[in-house]
Amino acid sequence: MAGLILAETASATDAQRYLPQHSGYPQGGIILRYPDVAEPIANQVSEVFTYHGWSVLLVPFTHDLLAKQPFNSINQQIAFMTDQKGQHNLVILSIGDTWDDATPLARSDSEDEPENPIRGVVLVDVPGQVLAPAELPLLDIVTQDPPVEGFQARRREARKKHLEAQQRLTLTYSTRRSTQGEDRLTRRIRGWLKHEVKGMELKDTAP
Repeated sequence: MAGLILAETASATDAQRYLPQHSGYPQGGIILRYPDVAEPIANQVSEVFTYHGWSVLLVPFTHDLLAKQPFNSINQQIAFMTDQKGQHNLVILSIGDTWDDATPLARSDSEDEPENPIRGVVLVDVPGQVLAPAELPLLDIVTQDPPVEGFQARRREARKKHLEAQQRLTLTYSTRRSTQGEDRLTRRIRGWLKHEVKGMELKDTAP
């Protein structure tokens, strides 16, 4: 199965959107970074997430190397969620080649430093090497066969280091929907969110 059509990306576009949760039971915020060709998938999963307590910042990327748009770095996206939207329980969800190595994943070692709001990472067809602290939950999914470059190496490294907190698996993507209207990919991510990052102390979302 071909899986998601994902290509190399360069810079964020100006089409970013913030979707507030509307479940009445806020869980936190998701920064969803995706190539513009995967917009239908991003829209689909974000709609489901907002129904289950997760506010979503959609950050599309384009091939245009000359594009200079706001929120072009992960730190700006995090600041938007924490400072403007009051979200302090964040998950980074990267689809395709949108992972930013500058993502601050380490927890604070000092009481004087602000607590890192990132509580988990979800990778969907992300190529290359991604290093995350062992204490940070990580869901690493590929939807293609063979998997994207780098996935097998990441899985071997996780097994070698016995990183049991990091869940790595191969999931063949399917558009088949359950009786609740969800496909397998969305259902798998949502189940992981509920199990791994639910229950953190949350602050009220800014209006």
